[in-house]
Amino acid sequence: MTQSVFYGFDAYVGAIVGRTQIRFWAANPTDTTFNNTSLIDVDLARNPEACRRGQITPTQIQVDDFSGYKLGGHTTVGPDYPLGSTVGGCWLESTYWGALAPGVRPPRVPIWRQTHDYDMTTIYDWTTFRRYYGFYAEIVSEQPSTSPSYALVSIWPAGRSLVPNTPPSGTVWIDFTTDALAPASVPAAATAMPSVWVGSSAPKKGPLFLDQEKVKLMPFEDGGSKHPLVLGYGSFAAL
Repeated sequence: MTQSVFYGFDAYVGAIVGRTQIRFWAANPTDTTFNNTSLIDVDLARNPEACRRGQITPTQIQVDDFSGYKLGGHTTVGPDYPLGSTVGGCWLESTYWGALAPGVRPPRVPIWRQTHDYDMTTIYDWTTFRRYYGFYAEIVSEQPSTSPSYALVSIWPAGRSLVPNTPPSGTVWIDFTTDALAPASVPAAATAMPSVWVGSSAPKKGPLFLDQEKVKLMPFEDGGSKHPLVLGYGSFAAL
């Protein structure tokens, strides 16, 4: 496995099984009368940082890094009993999500959220140790042939990109050779759509996976939300 793909979900902890083991609902449990049959089991310790330390292999990863580690992960529930948060976001590894029972596996995008599924997706590359965040983007203009890798790109707020009349969070210059994941390197688990890219034959609207370090330097907050509805809207870039 050269890449790990993570999907973001709302997380309402319904049971604490161990110091890092929890069971959570991916939707507000008050809407389903606290149905225990839809709880999702996850060990928050089975994350990329544990893999980087040699404690597990990439195929054993269940969840992305806790945001408090400041490593680029977005998971905000947990990770330690009794101090961990019980309401927040939990980013499941795509293969682990796909192996959940049909009655337990949550949809990629909850009913209440108006967004593309790739907005709620991150990619971690084990070859380069780089992390990429998914956004809906549109190329406004491209540099002349002397600088073919640069383009002016509008970025829509992650988690809200399909809300009617939502403007882009901002427009920035992107060096596609260093700041974005090339379409050929985007795994099918991340999106079925071809990525936005420079060049006459490439799509100019659609998914774009930006390097974590580029996102940190963007002169605007993404304006979206990767948190449960109960917590309100807020930028994940501040995590």
